Amino acid sequence: MRLTELMRARLQMIGGRYSQLRREGRGDSSDLAAELRLIFDRLVKLLEDIGRGLSGTFDKQPTAGELYADVARKVLPSLGQLDDVVHGLGFMAEIGILAETRYWIEWWQRASDGTFDRDYSHQLDPTRDDFYDYGSKAYMTRPRDTGKPSAMGPYVDYGGVDDYLVTVSVPVTSNGVFVGIVAADIRVASLERSVAPWLAQADGACILPSSASRVLLSNSVRYNVGDVLPADADLSFTEVGLFGWVIGRAKDSL
Repeated sequence: MRLTELMRARLQMIGGRYSQLRREGRGDSSDLAAELRLIFDRLVKLLEDIGRGLSGTFDKQPTAGELYADVARKVLPSLGQLDDVVHGLGFMAEIGILAETRYWIEWWQRASDGTFDRDYSHQLDPTRDDFYDYGSKAYMTRPRDTGKPSAMGPYVDYGGVDDYLVTVSVPVTSNGVFVGIVAADIRVASLERSVAPWLAQADGACILPSSASRVLLSNSVRYNVGDVLPADADLSFTEVGLFGWVIGRAKDSL
């Protein structure tokens, strides 16, 4: 009981600190699901707009230099439109789509002052031990296979930010051919800050598990970020309306 009270007090403190900033320029929302849809619908639309802008780049096979220039032209004007929850954004090319190189990424990451810098940390040489095999990651394979936006996580970005992330990605196609993804990394801690008022005000446990049943957000010490939600969890679930996510609430609070 004491731990639950401390968890709620922490969320109330975070929520009070960020609620005014979060609401500026945003529509009102009456529940957690609506707030999540506000955040992620806006992000997906932005990613899709960037993707549509890049589609024409592949009408003919671009050189790596041409692709760098086009991605920068499409992404840079969008960085100022990103919510604070977004930690990184960029384009990952389909494996082998370029003639010059098999793997290609252009990525920007949020710096400590809130601005975005180019991130050159991805190692794309398959012979290296630290090779970044993005082609096998779910944020690449799901949009490739389904043609729809996807959210992967929460997962710990070891060797990157070393923190829990969710990666949202949308497919980019040219004349019906999959050419890559536009993706954004969401830091789970930042997402928690954004929705802390809803978590703090919930009567009883309120959990957001992913479609793979991993806890994304929680106001309960029983369910921690990254945990697999037990099949016998005594919760009642409602759909969020995106990515197959659901919100679980304590049955005795309904």
